[in-house]
Parts: sequence; structure tokens; C-alpha cells
Amino acid sequence: MSGSDKEQNKFLFEILDEHKQSWGAKSKSYEEVLRNLKSRSNKNNLPFTKGRDAKPLDWVMEQFIREQNWGKELSQNRLILEWANIVGETVALHTTILGIQNGILHIKCDTTAWQAQIRRVKSEYLCIIQEKYPEAKIYDFKFVPVSNVTFPRGVWRVQGGRGLRDTYG
Repeated sequence: MSGSDKEQNKFLFEILDEHKQSWGAKSKSYEEVLRNLKSRSNKNNLPFTKGRDAKPLDWVMEQFIREQNWGKELSQNRLILEWANIVGETVALHTTILGIQNGILHIKCDTTAWQAQIRRVKSEYLCIIQEKYPEAKIYDFKFVPVSNVTFPRGVWRVQGGRGLRDTYG
């Protein structure tokens, strides 16, 4: 610090002291503040000392995710984003993941035929998911009923019947 900087800082401290006195606060001189700052400097906080090396970004991010307890949610979101890689493009086109709740993956399929096909290979998909995404903690699939089936209404419909049983025998 040059001499003019020290003089300017002393001037600022004098103004501060005047205001502190009007507030009734305890004032410190410029020299006292400098002494406190020098005594606070920690020898372990100096550059180029052990423990001050930069850490790799992936390590820092892993630590942050672990501290925030985001591992499970991030793994589940990655699973949803990479669903096509797990089951294949064809199956992914006919399925939609609605969400994950209590370790159960909720899936909606285009048709009941696709539901049946996925049920057949469900154990294989679960093994792949548990191997690739262990933090997601997925233990089962649940299929949401297909709701796009429409049934005929009209003149030839059985009136006063018992629903679909009467329509399709």
C-alpha cells in the first residue's frame, strides 16, 4: 500500500468512527483493524500449500450430489431419459414412462399387446435397470391400463345390457 492509500483509509476510518460514536458503537482505530486482519490470516490458507490443490470437476460434483442427497433422483431421471437404450427403439416408441414411485416404474403402453410383450421380458429389463442404475432402486413395473379402446355405440347395441360382456359375447 502506498502512502496516499494509507492516508485515504485512515480518513475513511475516521469518518466511520464518527458515525459509530453517534450510534453508540465501540470504535476501533485503523491500526487495531489491521492487527486483527493480520492475526486472522491462517497459515493453512496460504496458496501452494498442501490441501489447496484444485479438485477435478467430476469429483466436486459427486461430492455436491452426495451432500444434497440427489443420487436417487438423478439416477431415476437418467433411467427415464435413457429408456430407449434399455428397452430398444421399437419398444420405446410404444411405451411411455409416467413416473417412479416407491421403487415401482409406472409404464403406459399403446396397446394391451405391448403390455403382454413387456411383461414377458420384464425380469430381463429389471436386471438391466438394477445393473446400470443401482441408485434408482427400481424393483418392479406397474402397467397403467390402456384407455384408448373405444366401443361401438349405436342402433345395434344391446339396450339395457351389462356392458362390454354383451357387446363381445
